Amino acid sequence: MDGRGNIIVGDNFGKVQIFSSNGVFLNLIGKPGQYRTPTGIAVDPVTQEILISDFDAHIIQRRTPEGTLTGHISSTKNGPLNHPADIAVTSDGNICVLENGNSRILILSKDGTLIREIGSKGNGNGQFNDPRGLTVDKDGYLYVADSGNNRIQKFTIEGSFLWLKDGFDYPWGIEVDYEGKIIVSELKGHQISVINPDLSMCQVFGSRGSEKGQFQYPASLAIHPLGYLIVCDQCNDRIQLFT
Repeated sequence: MDGRGNIIVGDNFGKVQIFSSNGVFLNLIGKPGQYRTPTGIAVDPVTQEILISDFDAHIIQRRTPEGTLTGHISSTKNGPLNHPADIAVTSDGNICVLENGNSRILILSKDGTLIREIGSKGNGNGQFNDPRGLTVDKDGYLYVADSGNNRIQKFTIEGSFLWLKDGFDYPWGIEVDYEGKIIVSELKGHQISVINPDLSMCQVFGSRGSEKGQFQYPASLAIHPLGYLIVCDQCNDRIQLFT
């Protein structure tokens, strides 16, 4: 989402596109072929620039809403990026990168300088196995869809582990709404789970299929400024909006 409520979508054909909230195509960000697998998208709340994590190109691109490339991050002082799966930006502009290939989160300054690393590969508290989704809430807490471990985890921005909740069927996308509810897309379960702030289950909706409200491998999520939930319905080649 950008600051005007437009939906920014990356696809497996190497395109990043902007649509209005009612589905009207607005613009291409860059040109087709400038990305390999744009899996994560975030908007800098200060500059409104768009940050794109390109999973198979191992790079983060920074672009204006018009598509002009203004910078990129391909490595830190500890080495090159390794399959950046998702990306989020804090209220002060720091960049949080979910590095799938190294099973960790990188916290970077606005200019790409490494501040800290969070996590390692494994199934213990604070560890990850094929992590796919990342978000940061309004208070600066980090939430990770720890896909290969079928769970979600929460951390402080300083890297302290807070809690985990398991029992999901390959969680992929994760968001926190304006009421503090945690929303998780379950890729292999073809459903969306909504969890209350106290970690009790609020609701589960969706099933496998191609009708309205059904999913085929739901992936990334976003929250519209008006509170709508936006779901990337991956193998139905569509986006769905829910109140």
